[in-house]
Amino acid sequence: VGKVRALIEGRTNVQFHPGIFPDIAAPATNSTSCCVHWDADHYSSTKSGIEFFGPRLSTGGLPVFDDYRRRLCDGVFLAVREYFQK
Repeated sequence: VGKVRALIEGRTNVQFHPGIFPDIAAPATNSTSCCVHWDADHYSSTKSGIEFFGPRLSTGGLPVFDDYRRRLCDGVFLAVREYFQK
């Protein structure tokens, strides 16, 4: 988180909620986001995260999946494909 904070220093509209999902979800319950970055590695954590944050993305919002095409993280690809095929 520290490296990312340093890259975007000075931008006041960015919030960080590092931790384990869903433990970190409470601050985002009643808000929308223009960008959400997932680094979940597994199917179940990606699925639960996208089901929570997907509807909270603003129109034109950008979902970023850290391990979407990583060979050892096939569950991320599957969870994303299932969600967007709905």
